[in-house]
Amino acid sequence: MPEVIDINVSAKIRSGPAMAFATSMELNAYDKIEVSIPGTDSGGGSAGNETVQLIPAATNDVKCLVIQASQYGSDLSYEVNGAGTAIVVDSPQSFIGEGAVSSLAPATPSTLEFTNNMVDDVDVMILVGRSALV
Repeated sequence: MPEVIDINVSAKIRSGPAMAFATSMELNAYDKIEVSIPGTDSGGGSAGNETVQLIPAATNDVKCLVIQASQYGSDLSYEVNGAGTAIVVDSPQSFIGEGAVSSLAPATPSTLEFTNNMVDDVDVMILVGRSALV
C-alpha cells in the first residue's frame, strides 16, 4: 500500500500577488531523519561535519526531499554525495518531484554532507520520499 504525502506551498508578496498550490504524491516509503550538526563551539573551534545517509544503498529513486533546520545562515551548508558546490542552508528547502530532486546532482542524492561553521549546534530534520523498489 503506497504512502501519500500532501504538499501545500504558498507565497504572497505584501500588497502584491500570491501563488499557491497543493498536490499529493504517492510513495512506496519515506524516511524522517533528525541529526544534530556540531557547531564550532562543540568542535574546539573548527567546523562541525556530519554525513547523512538519505536512502538505502540499493534504492535510487528519491521523489521528494525537504530540509528544515533549527538555525539558518550562510555558515550552514551541505554537499550532495560529497561532491559539487556546497549548498547554503539559509532557509527551509524543498525539492518536490523527480525533476527538482535531479537538480541537486548528476546522480540520485544518497548522502548529504553537512558543514556547520556556526558557533552553536544545529538540529536538522530531513524528510525523504522515495521508491522502495530496486
